[in-house]
Amino acid sequence: MARYSLLFDQKSCRAKLLFIFAPIFSVISEIESKSIICEISINTFVYVNDCPRSLEEWTKASDIKQCYNVPQNCTSSEQFRYHCLLDPSNQRLFEICATERIMTGQFCPKFNIHGFRLENNYARPCVNSTPSCPYHYSSTDVYKYKNCYQQESTSNENSHGITTVSILRGNTSKKSKGMHDEPKPPFPVYAIIIIPCVCVATLIIILIFVIKCLVKKRRKGSPRNIHEQEALNP
Repeated sequence: MARYSLLFDQKSCRAKLLFIFAPIFSVISEIESKSIICEISINTFVYVNDCPRSLEEWTKASDIKQCYNVPQNCTSSEQFRYHCLLDPSNQRLFEICATERIMTGQFCPKFNIHGFRLENNYARPCVNSTPSCPYHYSSTDVYKYKNCYQQESTSNENSHGITTVSILRGNTSKKSKGMHDEPKPPFPVYAIIIIPCVCVATLIIILIFVIKCLVKKRRKGSPRNIHEQEALNP
């Protein structure tokens, strides 16, 4: 009977460990889900001569764009927001509807035309802007930071002075005329911070449970407990 009791305790410990892992896997899954692409955004891409530079101008442009009315299943209509950004060549400004994101690390946002999502533009920090951007800020607050709209000289216009966006519908990769190819986007900063913390917390919790299980196992397997159980169950 003592042996069966020990086996039961071991199964109980395993069940507890699985119970611990369930929410951890959920957190990791949630982190990955935040990087899911939203291809519908590219359909809202439009070049503009200038971007809003105040909350009033941003609100007016947002009302005209009406991103909340764009049919999409990437996020809620409240999170699918108007954005005005520099293109990857840093030469043209464009408007687009994309999922709002909390930018981290004092960098301007950019739209990855291959990944169909907003991410940090590591080549364009906004810490030296006036005003300076905070470490965390919403991508819809980009209009506050002048550095994020500083254009370079343009040389990619066609013979009519018009730059267009062409979308290859039959291919999973979208290309835009006048937009440079981008390197593979870096791993999200928030994931680099969260995942190690989750792993460390997991190891600590697992260690605590393993120690508790071993202590309980030793107590159950001690000669005194065995004799007591044999006396109760002859």
